[in-house]
Amino acid sequence: DALHLARERGIDVVVIDHHRQNEDLPPAHSIINPNRRDCDYPFKGLAGVGVTFKVVQRLSETLIDAGQRRRYLNDLLDLVALGTVADVAPVLDENRVLVRHGLKVMTRTARAGLRGLKQMARCDDGPIDTTAIGFRLGPRLNSAGRLASPDLALELLRTNDEERGLALAEELDGLNSRRQQLQRKGAEEANALVSDRDVEEDRILVVLGEDWNLGVIGLIARTLAERHYPPAIACTDARRDGTYVGSARSIPPYDMIGGISTCANHLTTYGGHHNAAGFSLEAERFEAFRVDL
Repeated sequence: DALHLARERGIDVVVIDHHRQNEDLPPAHSIINPNRRDCDYPFKGLAGVGVTFKVVQRLSETLIDAGQRRRYLNDLLDLVALGTVADVAPVLDENRVLVRHGLKVMTRTARAGLRGLKQMARCDDGPIDTTAIGFRLGPRLNSAGRLASPDLALELLRTNDEERGLALAEELDGLNSRRQQLQRKGAEEANALVSDRDVEEDRILVVLGEDWNLGVIGLIARTLAERHYPPAIACTDARRDGTYVGSARSIPPYDMIGGISTCANHLTTYGGHHNAAGFSLEAERFEAFRVDL
């Protein structure tokens, strides 16, 4: 709807994405996505930040002086590594190169907010690796969008003020602690809903918690998948508007978005990729969706 409105008002919109194309493409000026059906780009595993970097890389050929271009692009690689690892994109092929160089840039990053975040996460005393991003930095950044506003994380990444950067990092650290509490509580409740028979007989575990926070249902699903090993879906009715929101996490052999798309007739919205997906559906369609999976 937003893209239709933009087109009506003469606004050109460029959409950058990395999820698999499920339906017809929306009416944007350009849609840049290696996972478009008509895209022959050889590497399909770029995270959203990796696709964005490719766009910036191309535009920089025209907009930035050749003498400054290499340094400008290299200075962005800390963000590329951060987003690639935090989004659990495969560290293979191009991603491996981007992450390898990005970790070096992040270790000596000039971004005041990232330095504050590294300090709060207790990983500012040595080289940054993928474990530091995946288990310390990434969760703190993601907690903003899960429990408050993603603008907090954006401001942290953009600020040049050391004091403000540290203050934002402290706020994100507090949100992350709250996220951990909600995740533990939700995971315990979800596990109590799963029987041994469910694990043995269900191809996909599906649980519903009416009070689970929208920001942690993906983490609850991941916990179930890791504990029991069938792919898992956690749904919540937290908005109390008759619509359930679900988040799904897969195990390596199973294509989660492919499985969910076979039940699209039950869903209001859906999207994702091989490892993870999200969707919404009307409450009365939940049981039929669960059975058809």
